[in-house]
Amino acid sequence: MTCKIARSVAYPLGATCVTCLLVLLMSVTTASASDVRLEARILQGTPGPSPELTFSASGSESLNVNGDVASGVIFSGPGVGAGNLRGYYRGEGFDATYLLRESDIIPGTHPPEALFILDGFGTTSINASGRIATVSPKQLVGESWDGTYGIFVADGLNLTPIALQNHPCPILPDVNYGLMPRFVSQNDQNVVLFRAELVGTGVDAMNGPTAILGGPVDNLTVLARTRTLVESTTPDITIEDIPDTLIQFPLNSSGETAFRAEITASDGSFTNRLAVIAGTAGNLRIAANPTDLITGIGPAGSLTSVFSQVIALNNHGQVAFQARIFGDDVTAANDTAIIVETDNGLTVIAQDGDAVSTENGTVLIQIDLQEDILFNDLGEVFFVAGLVGAGVNGTNNEAILCANANGLEIVARLGDEAVGTEPDTVFDLLLGFSINSIGDAAVSAILSGPSVTTSNNRGVWARKPDGSLALVARRGEKKLVRIGPCATRFETITSASIRGSTSPTTGGPMTMNDAGQIALFMGVENGFNGIYVGQLVESTGCSSCPGDVNEDGDVSGKDVQALVDCLLSGGAGNCACGDLNLDGSTDDGDVCLFTSLLVSGAICD
Repeated sequence: MTCKIARSVAYPLGATCVTCLLVLLMSVTTASASDVRLEARILQGTPGPSPELTFSASGSESLNVNGDVASGVIFSGPGVGAGNLRGYYRGEGFDATYLLRESDIIPGTHPPEALFILDGFGTTSINASGRIATVSPKQLVGESWDGTYGIFVADGLNLTPIALQNHPCPILPDVNYGLMPRFVSQNDQNVVLFRAELVGTGVDAMNGPTAILGGPVDNLTVLARTRTLVESTTPDITIEDIPDTLIQFPLNSSGETAFRAEITASDGSFTNRLAVIAGTAGNLRIAANPTDLITGIGPAGSLTSVFSQVIALNNHGQVAFQARIFGDDVTAANDTAIIVETDNGLTVIAQDGDAVSTENGTVLIQIDLQEDILFNDLGEVFFVAGLVGAGVNGTNNEAILCANANGLEIVARLGDEAVGTEPDTVFDLLLGFSINSIGDAAVSAILSGPSVTTSNNRGVWARKPDGSLALVARRGEKKLVRIGPCATRFETITSASIRGSTSPTTGGPMTMNDAGQIALFMGVENGFNGIYVGQLVESTGCSSCPGDVNEDGDVSGKDVQALVDCLLSGGAGNCACGDLNLDGSTDDGDVCLFTSLLVSGAICD
């Protein structure tokens, strides 16, 4: 329903009403109540290291369990140029804090003039305590520093180097870090994890040149190293190589990880076989060996040596991965599967040729070993797969799926109607997806349809508990956005996107947390671009529009007294449209937001 705020005279207020409610009354058009809360965290124009330097563009975004965000940003202002235009912010509530910038001196380095330099943004994550972990993907500069890469954490304004290329690895005597990774993982217990090449005395191709290191920043340990034994195996198994250099190693809340490695058995039963290894320092295990039998594909089912490089992990220490399989009833049409650890061992949870139900019948899935998979604490695996079968063509042949012990479910599919949009508007391209630990998911997509233009062709959707999708934000849509503790307004969204393929145990940036909050970069028409947090909330039940508290079809001076009546009655009566912070009640927390909405003069239709 469309309604408008009419110009009016001041209306009598109750004795206890806050005087700010007298602020009225501009001609404004508003829209129907939203079931989505959108709150700004880091807004374009936020001051940087000095007041004249501001955040002008985002390079990445990450979310923690508290709804705080971190983001790489591009600065604008006097003196900004090559070598000092990038940096990082943290957003806690509505307060954004500058953290560090290219050209900042790295404390504790020798010589002290070492500077932080970026060439793009590496993985940047924020954990529960607000600590940032990031990689300098270019170099530090200064005397003796050219060509040095590094891994850092930032607590507040304190930047701490964890590992620096060409500098000592403190836990291995006479060994330096060689080639540094593009990725660093961290969890909410302040544990970090990374892969690094090693150089130094006694290190060569036959003696541990690659290692995975992890632990608290001040107490790193070697979790795994090439040419070393895997613990708790019979016969003895040696790690021959840890080949994955361009992926994020997963890291769960217990400090466990999982990775691919080439292994060799001491009894000669196999040599240089690719396997999945999982665990912690001093407690590694072979999670999947190519000769392991798996359930779900026949009595003689076993793996092959072709594992995807993407290994997923959940907080129970279980792993999920893609692999080629062979055995009874396995043919070229169904020899690719997604496998998970269960109490019964390795189990196929999805396999090429499996049927999935759609509105128009069943279709079959085709798994791609190159696609990402995400694994939650319920034992569900989310993945992208191709579709084949009756009625499948180039417009509907791909979907994001959820697989669990009960079967397969389509989360989003090409050609399906995009919920919350005009009739005949469908998903044309699935851009990415993220999950949390408890079964929720977020999907970013491009749309097509008769009403779709370049100004409204992209959006973000969230998966509700019943498995259906709900629109969070769409380009061209007008939404109520909160940009401060006491500031809300209607804005037209000009862009909305999420960083895809993330989960709480991915180890890197997280897009969706267990509260159902989603970090997204969002542009809006009036310039309040930045990093926002979106969240599905229970519908307020407002049948008119936010601010139209008496629900008479427009917002006028009468709504001031109606809001006062709601406050005096404790929210009894028709008060749903006064719940501007979407917390489920109309109370004192909505007063300044009501005033802000009127003063803003924003238009939403």
